[in-house]
Amino acid sequence: MSWIEIASNEDVDRVMRAFGGFRDSCLREVHLWTDHWVKPDLSMYYPNGLNTRIRVLFQRQHASPSAIEILFENVTHFNLAPTPEQYYPVIFGAKMYMEEGILYWANEEDWSIESASLNLHTWISARQAKWRDVSDWMGETLRYGAAE
Repeated sequence: MSWIEIASNEDVDRVMRAFGGFRDSCLREVHLWTDHWVKPDLSMYYPNGLNTRIRVLFQRQHASPSAIEILFENVTHFNLAPTPEQYYPVIFGAKMYMEEGILYWANEEDWSIESASLNLHTWISARQAKWRDVSDWMGETLRYGAAE
């Protein structure tokens, strides 16, 4: 399970081809963390710069790979739009591209940064990202955090 860097639109094309454009997939889990915390003496530690990271587990109804994990680093935006009740939670196709050093991923092929303010879709933008095949992470078992 070695990581593969996503640093260009060519890298984006490779992950999109490998995972079938996210067709017939679902966002299974998300884990978000930062590099700031409160110390035991109650003072706050907070480094300068972007330090938010997000790990995302996707599963899909196709093999090779059937699951991937993407690690977004130096996250600039994260918008989670849960699937509304009575709607089918399948991602029929995602959009991923790099522009001016920022990687964008959204759970809709027709998504655009101009429509982002409507908050209708889940999307992430980050300055760095990498992905890996985690096909052995299929099923209902949770991989991040608590299992309850």
